[in-house]
Order: sequence, then C-alpha cells, then structure tokens
Amino acid sequence: QEATKHYLRFLQTYNKEIIALFIVQLVIDQSVEHLSSQFKSGANQTVALIVCIILLSLFSEFFLNNAFLLLASKSFRGSKDLGPKDIDSYSQMIFEEIRVAGKVLMGFLLLIFPGFNRLVDYAWVPFVVLFEDEYQEGKLDALKASRFIARGHFWFLSTILTLTAVVSFVADYLITDGESSIFVKRLPVLISAVICILINLYFKLFYCALYRHSRERSQVELE
Repeated sequence: QEATKHYLRFLQTYNKEIIALFIVQLVIDQSVEHLSSQFKSGANQTVALIVCIILLSLFSEFFLNNAFLLLASKSFRGSKDLGPKDIDSYSQMIFEEIRVAGKVLMGFLLLIFPGFNRLVDYAWVPFVVLFEDEYQEGKLDALKASRFIARGHFWFLSTILTLTAVVSFVADYLITDGESSIFVKRLPVLISAVICILINLYFKLFYCALYRHSRERSQVELE
C-alpha cells in the first residue's frame, strides 16, 4: 500500500529522467539482443563479442538499475530535486555493489547455495547507502548492515526476490512470445519494454517500503 501511494507521484515527479533512462535501457537491451543473435546465426564466438555483451549487461545492471533506485528512493522520501549529494550516493551504491558482486561471485565459485545466500544477505546494501545517515557519516558498513537487517528472513527475502524477478520475465514472454528483437516484433517488444519498466519502477518503491519496514522490525543498533 505504501509503495502504491508513492507510485503515481514518482512517475509524475521524475517523468523526464525515467523516459531518458528507459531509452538508454532499451538501446542497451536491443544491442545485447543483436550481439547475442550473432551466436545463433553461426558466427564465430569471438572474445570481442563476448566482452561487449558482458560490458553492456554490467552497465545496465550497475548503472541504470541503481539510477532508477536512486530516483525511487528520493520519491519515496518526498524529495524532488537532484543535487551533488545524490551523485555521491549514486557513486557509493556502485562501489558497494561491486563489493557485493565480488563476495557473491566467490560464494558461487565455492558452491551454489553460499552464493545465493550472500545474494539475499546483501540485498539491502543499496538501501543502506540511500537511507542510513550513519553510512553517510562513515560509521556504518553497508554489507554488515544489510546482513543484520536480512538476518532471520532468508526464505521470505529469497521468495520476494524470486517472485519480483519472475513477474517481469513472464510479462515479457507473454507479450513478445519469446522474441526480444525490436526488428522482428517492433510493437510487442516496445509494449513489453514499457510494461516491464513500469513494473520495475513499482518494485523499486516496494523494496524501499519493505526495507524501511524490515529496518524497523529488526530493532538492531547498527554499528
């Protein structure tokens, strides 16, 4: 309910930023789809092609996803204008998520479950960066704080994370019938992209509300 209340205000307040990020997201997704299709057509799997796909995917995950989350968090808190402090928060999110990626990767290299367990434990890291004053003051480690807040809620969090990931995937598949190239199915792919970005933005607000609720329930003094 809290996320729903903020949703329309979020779209109205940051409509220009959302549209700009949506266009960049669409271009990157279609670039990845085009490059990936080269494998299907029998082209040689060159190192350069693989590197391009990885870099584009990482850019989308780290930079665009966090940009959407930053806007969602500001709307959730009732803020409107973007300033230097937001740029600092954005760069801090990137840094902390790179730390998370390293630890999660190490977990997956050991065994599947430790990697997934770390993924759930560190799900709140960007929210700690955005919502906790102690982090901005340098008194709080984002990864440690995320583990404190997630402690005891592994199955709940893992279920929520899985469901929110599956919803966008299923919506995209049902609309496009599994075809992701805009050059093959222009209208269905565009409709799917718009619907998926709206779902994604709603989930960003949902996670903001869930983080605040989890933070209050944890009743842990973060140090």
